Amino acid sequence: MKRLLMISSLVLFTACGGDSGGSDDTPATPETPANPGAGLGGDEDATLKLGQELYAQRCSACHGILADSTKKGRSSEAIKLAISNVPQMSGISLSDDEVEAIATALNEN
Repeated sequence: MKRLLMISSLVLFTACGGDSGGSDDTPATPETPANPGAGLGGDEDATLKLGQELYAQRCSACHGILADSTKKGRSSEAIKLAISNVPQMSGISLSDDEVEAIATALNEN
């Protein structure tokens, strides 16, 4: 039983970026959304869609699906602060517009 608990804990920490040495799963460059530039100019529907896509790709593994996210209501400033200060998030690279799109999705769902 102890072995199962230890293995489960190890899997959880690995999946959520528990090691500070980086991960082979993390791309060297940010993934390009299906529609790059969508929402980066004021179209609210496109911004929301981009935020939903980015959240699913970059955030949901640790923070849950968007509808049940532990980060609902977060502002873009709070997201930027977390990316800068939380060691497990240090490998995440998002533009200001991408962070704003994610914040929009977190506040709309």
